[in-house]
Amino acid sequence: MDKIIAQAANSMRKDDLLVVIGDHGMTATGDHGGESDLEVRAGIL
Repeated sequence: MDKIIAQAANSMRKDDLLVVIGDHGMTATGDHGGESDLEVRAGIL
């Protein structure tokens, strides 16, 4: 997801606004909804 967001941000014009929200994080393999630090502490890391 970091790469996707970076690509979107890099393709934006100077006056564009990018808002990214989420209700949980993801692991490096795309898993979500579990109890790992990457899933439950995404907004804190």
